[in-house]
Amino acid sequence: MGGKARSFVKNYYLAIIFAIIVGAVSVAPQIFSITQLNEPYRGAHFMFTANEDIYMARIQEVIDGHWRVGSPLFYEYKDRSNMMLPIGEYVYAIPALLFKIPLANIMIISKFVLPAILFLLVYFFILKLSLKSDSFGSKINAVAGGLFVTLGYDLIDFKTSWLMLIGKMKVFNLLVWTRPVNPIIGAILIFSFLLLVWGIYKDRKKYLFIPAGLILGLMAGYFFSWGLSLAVLFVLFVISIWLKNYWFSKQIILIFAVFMISSVPLWFNLFTSLGSGAGQTDVLRYGMFFTHLPIVNKLLLALTAAFMAVFFLKMRLDKNAWREVGKWWWFCLALIGGSWLAFNQQMITGRTIWPYHFVQYTIPFAIVIMMILMVNFIKPKFKYLWLITVMFIFLSVAVYNILALKSYANFNDNFSKLQRKMPLFNYLNNQAEKDCVVLADSEENSLLIPALTHCNIYAASYVIDGVPAERIKHNYLVWLRLNGVKAEAVDDYLINHQGYLRAYFYENWDQIFAPVNDYWFQGLIKEISFAYKEFVKKDFTVELKKYRLNYIILEEGSADEIKKIIPDLKYINSFDGLSLYKF
Repeated sequence: MGGKARSFVKNYYLAIIFAIIVGAVSVAPQIFSITQLNEPYRGAHFMFTANEDIYMARIQEVIDGHWRVGSPLFYEYKDRSNMMLPIGEYVYAIPALLFKIPLANIMIISKFVLPAILFLLVYFFILKLSLKSDSFGSKINAVAGGLFVTLGYDLIDFKTSWLMLIGKMKVFNLLVWTRPVNPIIGAILIFSFLLLVWGIYKDRKKYLFIPAGLILGLMAGYFFSWGLSLAVLFVLFVISIWLKNYWFSKQIILIFAVFMISSVPLWFNLFTSLGSGAGQTDVLRYGMFFTHLPIVNKLLLALTAAFMAVFFLKMRLDKNAWREVGKWWWFCLALIGGSWLAFNQQMITGRTIWPYHFVQYTIPFAIVIMMILMVNFIKPKFKYLWLITVMFIFLSVAVYNILALKSYANFNDNFSKLQRKMPLFNYLNNQAEKDCVVLADSEENSLLIPALTHCNIYAASYVIDGVPAERIKHNYLVWLRLNGVKAEAVDDYLINHQGYLRAYFYENWDQIFAPVNDYWFQGLIKEISFAYKEFVKKDFTVELKKYRLNYIILEEGSADEIKKIIPDLKYINSFDGLSLYKF
């Protein structure tokens, strides 16, 4: 075993070195932000990616023993069926449970480990599809591709690249692969799946259909990785039939069979959820659209044109090129065809879920295919063109990340404020009862509570997971009254705060992104305005008791006004401007 390990290190030392570099660059904002704090670090990691608090709340839910994550924010709905299985969340929760590591530390570790794993998977995928995989040039090419996918993802956006080139980009995006759960877990599963399928296709390895099918089943927790992988598998099946490679066709059928068996929990949850009115509403809130219109992705269109252009150039230079087309070419064609299918399957089915999320994975596909074309077609005929391109990738990725790493400083104030809230959250973790419920007077605090504590929240705008309509309305009315909105001013308040209003009540993504004066929004304002004018006439304490509530968090300046309408609050303590009360 020791000999095999030494041989692996000797053959792939470059990949190991650059995987460590990728991990270090990915986790660097966490380290920099902690070391640059002007106050003590109190255990909340640096959160800067979209919805990181929501994903942490889902992970925390697993840690708290609610493995189905039926309702990560609210106490009342935890036993419901959830269409979005928390498979990615288990990757974080299980180590936290096994090794008794705080979730914040798991998040920091994951931002090093997971991007490094993704780099290695991309590296080996490019290398496996390279014609001379043992050559130093192929390994350098694979390193460049891995760096481009993991550290240079944003450079695919031409606007970003141009602004960086002319020096007008001041704030850079920090790495998308450091966002917890999605899309990083999906990317790791996709490239693991592709490596297994390639091993079956290229080397006719038996029994790899079992892990390939199991991994495809694990992707069921995220529609976009699952849908794209299934589309690629279908295109491979069509290609294998056309090439009369019936052995591989049978292997694909076996992969699909293992997938169907292993994903039985998905289908059970899906059909159970869809069988209820709340589940049908959830589908729309998750971003489902009903359309038969095609979608043309510009990067995918450019990739397809480049792929065919390079091939026809090869044929022009070598008339026997068609006969020399290898399995790698067909596999790349399947990646392109699968990407088109994933974007446009709604032309047949009439249904799609926010297809623009597929770019999270079609961008890596485009980079991978480009690097494979470079090493297999361009390098043998135009060596210096290949070398210049690879050097340019290395340089561009290095410059981008040197500049981007400075952007962490833009979040320093928020990071410092978060540390000051940790004594409050630590009190809830140590003193509050299991599954306690907290009502906070700000949206920010509401979403941080389930992310950083064992408690649930009473009200928040993120209500995508099976919360009944009457509870959503109740929450919003509570929110209005807690923030001191007067009945006579509620119409103006609703119009001026339409973002939160839409976030609470949207039933599909057309509503949440629609203009202010759309018909649905006008009707919603009338409905909520009337309901609130009736709500303020009622005893606020009685209304709050309709659902479980244990604690209320208030800004110290607003506490006196709130205590007038909730007179029986019991003061516990103050934490940097936030007062905690027992309800």
